[in-house]
Amino acid sequence: MTSQSVIIFISNALDAYYSSHSFGTVAKDPPFEPQSGGAPPEMWNSQPDTDGWVEWKMLPSTVSERDLEQLEAEFEVKLPAILASYFRARFHLFDQVAIGDLVLILPSVPSDSPFRPIRANFLAWRQLMAACFLPFGSFQDGWGPLCFDLKEGSADDAPICWFDHEHLAPLSKAELGDRATLEPLKQPLFGSFRELLSRLRSTV
Repeated sequence: MTSQSVIIFISNALDAYYSSHSFGTVAKDPPFEPQSGGAPPEMWNSQPDTDGWVEWKMLPSTVSERDLEQLEAEFEVKLPAILASYFRARFHLFDQVAIGDLVLILPSVPSDSPFRPIRANFLAWRQLMAACFLPFGSFQDGWGPLCFDLKEGSADDAPICWFDHEHLAPLSKAELGDRATLEPLKQPLFGSFRELLSRLRSTV
């Protein structure tokens, strides 16, 4: 499912972006429940300030192939290998990342609950999966779901597109799972997730 060379490529891209920016987020409060938001203590790079914010640090991921298999079984989906490798590369708390004029919300990978953010994406737009669009993030500041177009890709990677939520909102559940209905609404962004990450790295 994953390869070490791809994991290294992703780690290097995330490391480069992290090294050129300063990142803070809300610190997780005791009792530090995995399913609650905020940075877990092991990812703190500073002590919380008076407003409860901390600078966070990246950590090597400990996500296993078995963990990924369980996620796939839960949602009855096969992740592109590069997305699986993304979860095995780094624990991070990126919220928005900028690529030129584009702002993307990629799934963060918190150390205490690595799949919590991606599960939220899957659950919010689960119907799209039936049409071979895998939702994994958001375009701009929540304009709509960022997706892998699985039908146009391979087991390794796939083109990245997005949908305007205003175009999706009027659709029925059946229409949200219908490829023919969604095809005219998709808006291509990148030829692959690798291209997205390469562009991210080149912005530093």
